[in-house]
Amino acid sequence: MKTNFAEVLRMHRSARLWRSFQSAAVGVRTILGMALIVTMPVHVAAQALDTTPPVLTAFDFTPKTIDTTAGAATVTVTFSGTDDLAGMYSFFVAINSPSGQHWQYAEAYCKPNCPPSGGFGFSQYGTEAGVWTVAYVSVEDAVGNRRTYFTADLVALGFPTQLLSTGAQYNFTGFFQPVASLPTMNVAKAGSAIPVKWSLGGYQGMDICAAGYPASGPIPSDPTQVTEAIEETVTAGNSSLNYDAGAGQYVYVWKTQKAWAGTSRQLVIKLKDGTYHRANFKFTK
Repeated sequence: MKTNFAEVLRMHRSARLWRSFQSAAVGVRTILGMALIVTMPVHVAAQALDTTPPVLTAFDFTPKTIDTTAGAATVTVTFSGTDDLAGMYSFFVAINSPSGQHWQYAEAYCKPNCPPSGGFGFSQYGTEAGVWTVAYVSVEDAVGNRRTYFTADLVALGFPTQLLSTGAQYNFTGFFQPVASLPTMNVAKAGSAIPVKWSLGGYQGMDICAAGYPASGPIPSDPTQVTEAIEETVTAGNSSLNYDAGAGQYVYVWKTQKAWAGTSRQLVIKLKDGTYHRANFKFTK
């Protein structure tokens, strides 16, 4: 006798006299003690999983040297990359100043297409002079896979990593107490250590003075010149340059010589931007 599966199922479903068990590929139904094996083919679409980050295929920037003497400067960064599945999503570039204290960034997003370039902007004043270094380039795809190329990686791939900043002018203000700026003649005891203080509009690194500076030399004494006594001195064995982060000031502790008693001298500070800053001193015993 043939059993009509659909009819049996219809008759007994309302009485809730059946149970069903199902697996992904084979269904087993037991109805009134009668086991029916029903094959159920499953079709699963193959889908590749993207776990591979993008690859940076090109990186460059122009110009390689900037001069901010006359105004601000812009550096254009060009780049490209490939990704196997999800597609490129973003580029991110970070460049670090000579002192390591200042950063510039360029970024670009692929919506829907990746732009070929980004850029850094350097202001006329306060841009640190010297060699800036590309610290890293990061590329990311549309599903979050990211690859970062650090300086050594970029060099190994033959990509540029150094930008020379010349002619940058510091935002100098000073001198601050206890030293008075020209034309005042500061009066100090020969052999004392004098804290000479100034600001560059924030920390610009410690490599701010031109070679051979600060320096001092004798000048003629002028009895008619306005004088001001140095009321603050410090203890120091040698001259040294420091940065006071709390005050936002550079402090050059100038160790004077006892042999300068009865003479006048001018202290000259030449910065790497080529500017000179001077203060006059008259020394007593």
